[in-house]
Amino acid sequence: MSSEGRVVSRQGDRVDNSTGPPVKKCNRDVPNLPLCFQSSLHLIPCLLIVIYGSVNLYKLSRRPLIQPKSTNPALIKISRLTYLSKLLLIIAISIIQLAYSLFLLTRFGWWDPAQCISSPFKYGHHAFSLGIKDKHAHRHLISQDKSAQADSSHPRLESPLIYANMFSRLAFGWMTPMMRLGKSQYLTEDDLWILPRTDQTDALTNQLQQTWSRQLSRAPSSPSLIRAIAQAYGGPYLLAALLKCIQDILQFSQPQLLRRLLNFADSYSPGNQPKPASCGYMISALMFLCALLETSFLHQYLYRFSITGIRVRAGLLGLIYQKSLVLSNKEISGRATGDIVNLMSTDISRIQDSCADGVVLVSSLFQITLPFISLYNMLGWSAFGRAAVVLLSIPLNIALARLQSKLQTMQMEYKDSKIRLMNEILNNIRSIKLYTWENAFTKKLSAIRNNRELGTLRKIGYLSSASLSLWTFILFLVAFLAFSIFSFVSDTPLTPALVFPLISLFQLLQTPLTALSMVISEWVEACVSANRICKFLTTKELQQDAVVRSAYSTDGDVPLVEVKDAHFTWSSSMACTLSGIRLSVFGGDLVAVVGRVGSGKSSLLSVILGKMVNQSGTVQLRGKVAYAAQTPWLLSTTLKENILFGAEYNEELYQTIIEACALTDDLAMLKDGDETQVGEKGITLSGGQKARISLARTIYAWADVYLLDNPLSSVDVHVARHLFDKVIGPNGLLRSKARILCTNAIPFCQQADELIMLRDGKIVEQGTFQSVLANQGDLKKLIDNFGINTSQDDTSAELMPSGANMLSSENITRSSNSKRFESVVLMKQPTSSTCQNRNRESLTTCKPLGKVSEHKEKGSVKYNVYKTYCRESGMASVAIALASTVAQQVFSLLTILWLKNWSSNSKILTGDRPFHLIYFLGIYGLLGLLTSVAAFVNGLVLFSICAIRSASFFHDQMFTNVLRAPISFFDSQ
Repeated sequence: MSSEGRVVSRQGDRVDNSTGPPVKKCNRDVPNLPLCFQSSLHLIPCLLIVIYGSVNLYKLSRRPLIQPKSTNPALIKISRLTYLSKLLLIIAISIIQLAYSLFLLTRFGWWDPAQCISSPFKYGHHAFSLGIKDKHAHRHLISQDKSAQADSSHPRLESPLIYANMFSRLAFGWMTPMMRLGKSQYLTEDDLWILPRTDQTDALTNQLQQTWSRQLSRAPSSPSLIRAIAQAYGGPYLLAALLKCIQDILQFSQPQLLRRLLNFADSYSPGNQPKPASCGYMISALMFLCALLETSFLHQYLYRFSITGIRVRAGLLGLIYQKSLVLSNKEISGRATGDIVNLMSTDISRIQDSCADGVVLVSSLFQITLPFISLYNMLGWSAFGRAAVVLLSIPLNIALARLQSKLQTMQMEYKDSKIRLMNEILNNIRSIKLYTWENAFTKKLSAIRNNRELGTLRKIGYLSSASLSLWTFILFLVAFLAFSIFSFVSDTPLTPALVFPLISLFQLLQTPLTALSMVISEWVEACVSANRICKFLTTKELQQDAVVRSAYSTDGDVPLVEVKDAHFTWSSSMACTLSGIRLSVFGGDLVAVVGRVGSGKSSLLSVILGKMVNQSGTVQLRGKVAYAAQTPWLLSTTLKENILFGAEYNEELYQTIIEACALTDDLAMLKDGDETQVGEKGITLSGGQKARISLARTIYAWADVYLLDNPLSSVDVHVARHLFDKVIGPNGLLRSKARILCTNAIPFCQQADELIMLRDGKIVEQGTFQSVLANQGDLKKLIDNFGINTSQDDTSAELMPSGANMLSSENITRSSNSKRFESVVLMKQPTSSTCQNRNRESLTTCKPLGKVSEHKEKGSVKYNVYKTYCRESGMASVAIALASTVAQQVFSLLTILWLKNWSSNSKILTGDRPFHLIYFLGIYGLLGLLTSVAAFVNGLVLFSICAIRSASFFHDQMFTNVLRAPISFFDSQ
C-alpha cells in the first residue's frame, strides 16, 4: 500500500473511501504509524514461532529416538482420531478463510475465524498444539492409568517441560500442576517430576569433565575451573545475560516515558498548548507494555541463571566425587573427609550463588551507563561529576575486595580445621564419653570456632558493612553533585518535571551500585572457593597404568588375574611394600593367601584393584571385579538396597544369594524382613550379619573376579563353613569365578587350588596344598600346629582366635613390640560366636528398626524462633538495628520530600539566589549523610554483632546437645 493509501473506517457495513492526507513522519506529539508497519505487525508472532520452532527442531534432532516397550492399541486409535480431527480442522479453517475473503469483497460484517480453535483443543494447562504433543499427552494418560493400577505409590512422572510449547514456557504454564498440588498439600520428593536427561547429574558431570579435561591438557600447571564451567554451561548463561540487558533497557525506558507523560500533563496547564489526548494514551500504553515485558524478561532471566547455578552445582559435585575416588594414597592420608565435605557444601554453594554475579556485573555497568546518558541529556555537562565519583570509588573498592579475599581464605582454612576436629570427635565419641573428655574437646573446638572462625567472620562483617555504606554514600554523592553543579551552572530552575525523572534515574542507580558491592563480595568468596576446588582437582591421583584392564576372556588358558615380577608401594616416597609378586589366577581357581598381620595380604588385593604405585612389573586384569572389604559397611537404607546396591532386581538370584549367605533366618526374625532400615553403622545388626550382607552384595555384582579380604573372620565356625561351602568353595555359587581369598582359616585352605604365604611383602611359599605339605616349610609347620582335622562344629574354635594362635607360633614370632601388642589385642577380642549369640538375642527381644522418617516442621516459622534469635543477638543490638533501618528509610524519604520542596519553590524564590542554593543543598547534603551513617550502623550491627552472637550461641548449643546425646543416638545415624 502506498503512503497515500486510503483511510478505511468501518461503520456497520459501510466503508469510507475518502482519501486522507499523506502519511507524515512519526513524531512524539502526534503518534502516527505507517500503514505498512501496521499491516506487518502480524508477522512478528510468525517470526517468533519460526525461530523458536527451528531451535526446538534442532534440539529434538539431537535426542535419541524413544523406543517404545510395547505397542498400545488404544494409543494408536487415539492418535488416528487426533490426526483425523486436525485434518478436518485444517480443511474447515481453509473454508472459513475463503469465506472470510468473500465477505470482505462483498462488504459483509467481519468475525474472527481463529475463535473456533481456541477452546475445544486444549489439554490440561497447555494450549492447542500439534499432534505430536497430543500423542505424548495421551501416552502419558494411558501410562499413568496403568501405573496407578499396577502400583498405588504414584510413581514419579516425566517433566512437562519437555513437551511445553513456547507460550507455556514464557508464562511458566508448565508449572501449573505442581502449583495446584502444592496448594492442596505439602510437596514431597515423590511429588517432583523426573528431571530431563540433560539435567541429570551424570550428564552434567560428563559435560563438565570434558571441558575440565581440555583445561588440564591446555594448561596443566594452571587450569581454570571458571573457564571450564563457562564452556560447559555458558550457553543458557549468555542467553540470560541477553535477557537481562533487554530488561535493563525496558527498565530504563520507564523514566523517559514518565518524563514525556509529565510534559504531556504540563501541556494542559494554563498558558501552554495542549497536546492531543492520543499522545497521552500512547505513552500510558507504552509504559504498561514496557512494565509487562520487563517482568517477563526479568523472570526468564532469573529462571535461566538459577538453572545454570543448579547445573554448576550438580556438575561440581559429580566432579569432586569422581576425583575423591581416584586420589592417591598420600593425598588421602593427608586430607580428612571433612575437607571434601566442606568443598561439596560450602565452596560449591558459594560458586552456585555467584552464578548471577557475572550477569549482574555487566548489567550493573550497563545500568549505570544508560542513566548517565539520560542525565547528560537532562543536566548537560554537570552529569560528568557523577562519573568522576564512580571512577574514584573503584580503587577503594578494589582494596576492600583484596582485603576481604585474604580474610575469606583464612576463614575457609579455619572452617576446614573445625570440620576436621568435629569428625574426629564424632568418630571417637565412645572414647570421649568413656574418659569424660567432653569439656576438653568442647574448649578445643570453641578455640577454633569462636576465636578464629567467628573472629575472622566479624572482620569480614566490618568490611561488608563499610562497603555497603560506601556505595550508599556514593549514590547520594552522585545525586548531590548532580544537583549542585546544575543549580550553580544552569539558569534553569529545578521543576517537578525535572526533579522526579532525576529521582527515578537515581533510584535506578541504587540497584546497580548496591549490586556492585554485593557482587564484589560474592565474587571474592567464589574465587576463593574456585581456587580451593581447583587445587583439589589438580591433586595427584592413583597411577592410571598400574593395572592393565581388558575385557573378559572366554579362553580357559588365559588367566583373568596375572601379576609378573610386581614391585608396589603405597607412595612413591615410601619403601617397597610388595616385591617380586608372581601370580596367575584362571577362571574357576580359588587362591588362598595366608600370612600374619602386616604381611601384605590386603596390600596384594589393593595391587589388583590399582590402589598402589607400580614401581616395576605388570598386572593384567581381565573382566569385571568385585571386592569384599575386611571391614564391612552398610548404607543408610534397607537391607535389600544394601545387597542390590543399585543393580536391577533379580528374584531368583537374590533369593539364592540370601540362602547361600545364611541370611534367611536373620531376615525372618526382623519384622520388616529385607525392608528393614539400617544405618551406615548397622546398629541393629551384629558384626557377623554385616559381614554376610557385605558378602551378599559382593556376590550380587556377579563379576568375573572376586577379591575377598578375610570375609569369614566375623562369623561363627559353622556359619563360616556354610559360607565357604555355599559361596566360596569348589561347590559354591562362585565356583566358576576367579577367587582370591585372604584368610587365616587354615581348615579351608586345603580346598584351595593354590596356597600363597606372604611375609614382609614377599611370597615365601606358593603352590598347591599337597606341594606345600611336601616342602616342610613354615606353612607346613603352621598347618601341623593348627591341625587340619580340627572339629568344624566346635564353636569355641573361633576363626579370629585361631588366627591369633597362628600369629603366636614361635616359628613366625614377630620382632617388634608393637606387632606383639597387636596380637594381644586381637586375642583379647570377644569371640564372634559370643557376639553373634548376643545380637541374636537382642533381635528376638527388641523391636527391629523399621523405616525411619525424620520429623519435619511444616507451616510458617514460629514466633519462638525469632524470639530466640533476638534474645541471643542481644536485645540492645536488635533495637539499634531496627532503629537504624527505620532511620535510613526516614532520612531517604525526607531527602525526596526536601527535593520536592526545593523544586516547588524554585520559581518563587528570588533575591539572593546563592544563599537559597546553599540552604537547600546544605539540608539535602545533611539528610544524605545521615542516610549513609544509618546504613553503616545497620550493617555493622547486623553483620558483626547480631549474626556473630546468634551463630556462636546456636553452634555451641547444638554441639553441646549432640555431645551429651546417648551412644544409641550416634549408632542410629
